Amino acid sequence: MCEPATAALAVTAVAGGLSAYSQIQTGRANAALANANADAQEQAARDTINTANDQAYQQRQQARRVAGQQTNALAANGADLTSGNALDLTTETMQQGTLDALTTINNGQRQADGLQFQADTSRAQGKIDKQSGMLGAGSTLLNSTLTGLNAYKTLGGTWKPLSAK
Repeated sequence: MCEPATAALAVTAVAGGLSAYSQIQTGRANAALANANADAQEQAARDTINTANDQAYQQRQQARRVAGQQTNALAANGADLTSGNALDLTTETMQQGTLDALTTINNGQRQADGLQFQADTSRAQGKIDKQSGMLGAGSTLLNSTLTGLNAYKTLGGTWKPLSAK
């Protein structure tokens, strides 16, 4: 059986080691979670762009349908479709449909950019969490060493690292 001073030093070292290991594992887990969140945010950004493009396509299709209906109605009433108000009406309908589609794409891109920013922030937080776990573990190991040596000396142990033997 070892003396109490040595036992205190050993217990402190084991407790410090376990605490340091826990901090490292917590940092890694938090980093993994942050990266998983970033992956989800990047996927949401891609989905947002795809949805905006689909909605823009639908808006263009709707503008074509409306312009076609206008053309049919004007032609049925004998209007000249190549000039004047009839041409202005269908041209304006197509321009407005294009503008609506471009606005939808622009809004989707802005939303996707926001999600990508969140993903980048999550990844940065993951790196910070991992580093924090490592730094915390190092600090714990240093503090537990000092605590253990203090307990060792308090219980009667002697340690003189700089003395010549």
